[in-house]
Amino acid sequence: MFPLDFEEFLTAIGDNVTFSFLKTCFEQKKTFGNLLKVVNEKLRIYMVVGGMPQAVLKYVETKNYYNVEKVKRTIKVKCLMCLSYLKKLLGIGLSLMISVRAL
Repeated sequence: MFPLDFEEFLTAIGDNVTFSFLKTCFEQKKTFGNLLKVVNEKLRIYMVVGGMPQAVLKYVETKNYYNVEKVKRTIKVKCLMCLSYLKKLLGIGLSLMISVRAL
């Protein structure tokens, strides 16, 4: 599973207009005009929520950044646990120092 890009994120939150607007502006070399603030707000939300599908789903369901952060923290812990398991399984040292306490 891969993170959602900005276009996929916009689709997930129900915005089917912004990306086509951006694409048109780029192709026609036009500025965003009055919609600059709207586009910046959507980009800011994407940067805060991120592209992980579970986090995006939680944002769509709750529109609550605290709940989104809890989901992202859970994903991070699971990834660190998986890396730690692989390190033990393979018996090799990974250059990534894994510490759940660092969360």
